[in-house]
Amino acid sequence: QITRQGVSQILAALPDGVAMGARGVLDQSKGPAIARVVLMGGGAEVDRASALFVEGANGGDVLVLRATGSTESYTSYFADELPLLRAPASVTTLLLDDRALASDASVLCLVDGAEAIWLAGGDQSDYLVFWPVQLRDAIAAAVARGVAIGGTSAGAMALAALAFDAVQGGVTSAEALANPNDDVIHIAASPLAPASLAGALVDTHFVARDREGRLLAFLDRALVDGAARVLGIGLDESSAWVIEGGAFTLLSDGGAQAFVYDVAGPEDGEQGALDLDGVLRRGLNDGVTGAWPPSFDGAQALAVVDGVVLLEQ
Repeated sequence: QITRQGVSQILAALPDGVAMGARGVLDQSKGPAIARVVLMGGGAEVDRASALFVEGANGGDVLVLRATGSTESYTSYFADELPLLRAPASVTTLLLDDRALASDASVLCLVDGAEAIWLAGGDQSDYLVFWPVQLRDAIAAAVARGVAIGGTSAGAMALAALAFDAVQGGVTSAEALANPNDDVIHIAASPLAPASLAGALVDTHFVARDREGRLLAFLDRALVDGAARVLGIGLDESSAWVIEGGAFTLLSDGGAQAFVYDVAGPEDGEQGALDLDGVLRRGLNDGVTGAWPPSFDGAQALAVVDGVVLLEQ
């Protein structure tokens, strides 16, 4: 273990090659956090949801983990730019783009001492495959002890119990609907998922990148692979789920929505374009609250016929 009386000591303890940005003085008390989950759909952050995530640290340490990007953007945003009812003791961002260094003892100690952990966007295969098992286990242990946990874009996708891991690259809706059995569509169990996201599969940038078709193909693949039931979650950019204590609030800006999907069962697994019956879709707007997981009251019925998503009458 390393002692940390402040940011300067952490900077000295981290190995060369781990980039870091920090504000405040690390508390490292492992004090009681608020077991709150915040999932964002990418694009511009929803400030109201971001504030709830930071407040989930309950005055403790906020840790941002990422495999690409800036060490300062979330550090300054979480520490200085949000209207907070209770500020955190510190906000630290680690850029972990070296697999060997990502399991360094000082990195794992920061994870162990955090009260809130945020996974930034990027590529979910970094979090689910590239990062070493020691780091993933440390995040999972923090989630199990009840830290606030959240992420945006790929970070949100990696927190669902089932995730498209993108280990063989990305896929579009058109490609997934035309060939749902393609090996690129690999659905893996996430070791990072909080209990509230059991059975869930998340996709982000949902409307902006036309991802409904691929989410339906992901759900089908998960069911074909043996999942008993999967809750599909599609998050628009500028939308966020906040989940806590068996309840949810949907927060969004600019009319963005979130969508939930239920599929009665998988297709027969034969080669060719996707065919699915018994699909339910519910759209949710800013301010909607309810029990988690959400109900399908008022949902629309969909079908997928020869790779085309149709609204049933």
